[in-house]
Amino acid sequence: MKIVRTAFEAIQAHGTEGYPNEICGILVGPRGERRATAAKRARNIVVDRSHDRYEIDPRDHIRIQREADSAGLDIVGYYHTHPDHPAQASRFDTERAWAGYVYVIVSVEKGKPVDANAFVAEADGGPSAALRPAPASGGSTATSSGSASPTWPPTPTTRWSLRCCRCSSRRASVHLRSRSA
Repeated sequence: MKIVRTAFEAIQAHGTEGYPNEICGILVGPRGERRATAAKRARNIVVDRSHDRYEIDPRDHIRIQREADSAGLDIVGYYHTHPDHPAQASRFDTERAWAGYVYVIVSVEKGKPVDANAFVAEADGGPSAALRPAPASGGSTATSSGSASPTWPPTPTTRWSLRCCRCSSRRASVHLRSRSA
């Protein structure tokens, strides 16, 4: 998975603005490519635990899906922040993940992004394979816009045995994630 620099910088800016709450959004990119070209902001509808939980507003998810469809793009992943906590997927994160999408987590400490991590669920609801940003030297590739893209090569990870989602739909209009923590 490649994320163009402007998309990654947009995630970091969103995290800074949303601190001390978890922020969230959706990554979109060209169909058939494993590349995120834009980060689309979404509202976090969790209000009672917004410092350590997120849930993308289903209306935002549907709107972003429709915008992507009309532009010939696909949803390729999701992002959120961990305020004052490491950029590591929690059990909560992996249990709610859909297979095949990248989930980017940015650690924001005292209002500043300090680390990033990502994972891809091997099945709906986990387990996951952790991904880390590639080093700046040789780890970036040029995009058609000329900007560098961080890449996310696999690294070892802890594997959990998790329950699957209630259904296999990946469209927000069909499956609105509303399980409580």
